[in-house]
Amino acid sequence: MLSQWHNDLTTGNAIIDTENQELFSKVHSFMNTVHSQKSSIEVAGMLGYLSRYIIRHFHDEEALMSEYGYDGLNIHKKEHIQFAKEINSIGKKVEDIGITEEVVSQLKEQLSRWLEFHVNIEDKKLADCIRNKKNKSNS
Repeated sequence: MLSQWHNDLTTGNAIIDTENQELFSKVHSFMNTVHSQKSSIEVAGMLGYLSRYIIRHFHDEEALMSEYGYDGLNIHKKEHIQFAKEINSIGKKVEDIGITEEVVSQLKEQLSRWLEFHVNIEDKKLADCIRNKKNKSNS
């Protein structure tokens, strides 16, 4: 089952939380398109739209990391690059062979894993770093 946004995923950083909630919303819209048995062309178009949002989201996160001197920037960036490659690979499958049960299953697995793990673990670390740096500068 694809994850739903829930309060346990809240990082406490308004920028990160707003973008993550939007990401969850876009992923669910995409999966609804897949499940409504739209054509492979429509699904590929929605996947492109989702990919562009993900890239923008990653750029925004990386800018925050850079601004606050986040120690995990390089690791976080590598995770972003890897996830983008995985999504692009699935997109190529959709273009080449269409929407199959295998592709749908792979999409669900990749998106669920990413949303839960990355948001719940990595984005919370980033939010903690930002909070700590802000608290130090206010002291």
